[in-house]
Amino acid sequence: MFGDVWKFWKKETLIDKAEEEVERMLVIAKDMFKIAMDVLLDLKKSKADLYKMDRGLNAIQMDVRRKILEHLSINPAMDITASLILITIVIDVERLGDYSKNVLDLSPKIAERLKGRYFDEIRVLKNELVPLFDETINVIKEMKKDVGKEEMQECTDIAKRCDTFLDRLLDDSLEAKEAILATLLLRYIKRIASHLKNVASSVVNPFARIGYKPKD
Repeated sequence: MFGDVWKFWKKETLIDKAEEEVERMLVIAKDMFKIAMDVLLDLKKSKADLYKMDRGLNAIQMDVRRKILEHLSINPAMDITASLILITIVIDVERLGDYSKNVLDLSPKIAERLKGRYFDEIRVLKNELVPLFDETINVIKEMKKDVGKEEMQECTDIAKRCDTFLDRLLDDSLEAKEAILATLLLRYIKRIASHLKNVASSVVNPFARIGYKPKD
């Protein structure tokens, strides 16, 4: 659905600029996620200011809204569905930055590299999730439903694995601090995967089903 709408709307200057801004937001969000996870899990140093980067995401989101409002004020009967879709996925992308900030906010409580099987699994999840930001950009650019479906499934699989690890944590005997950190990280990773899935679903599903499983 979104693919057809977007291909039509790309003829307009507004959608060209708006699409570029969404892609730029995804690049920033990917960098934020990678930096935050590296700082927290492995105590890597970074000169990047994630809070400034997040303010940048917020500014881009507001700019996209302004562009859409301007477009609809001039052409109120045109591209309504595409406008609603774009506004919806921009919210998802902005939330990616918020979760990376949440990860970074945990770092002052960490004095040494996080070790143990849960944190090793979290590192694996992180390494699988980082490329999905680029896949999301590709899905938006190429507008291929089959590629979008594949990415949605990858995101769903990551979310399910997070749930599996969370269930195991309930029955484990980890120290309270480790258990809390692992739980929070798994929940943040799950939410990030879900927001990436929502963006990909905009190419696969009609507007009313954005964020939901594709119908066969």
